[in-house]
Amino acid sequence: MLSIGFTGLVNHRFLGKGRIHLLPNAFRSEEELARTIFHEKIHLEQFIEFGEECVTENYEAFEKEARKLEELFWKERHQ
Repeated sequence: MLSIGFTGLVNHRFLGKGRIHLLPNAFRSEEELARTIFHEKIHLEQFIEFGEECVTENYEAFEKEARKLEELFWKERHQ
């Protein structure tokens, strides 16, 4: 799992609400863990707001948004 490079993923269908799965790479540092939780939370909110089909079909745009918000989140807390 460590060689994959991913830190987390969202199962948006879990009990109709969703679940964030943290992968081993998320635990490399406190920063990585915080960023991963925030990033995946954004994806979960995207699935809830826009639906599975829309998010899947527009994955790159939603990923770009999640990365942008993740960066803002981190910078705001560490200025």
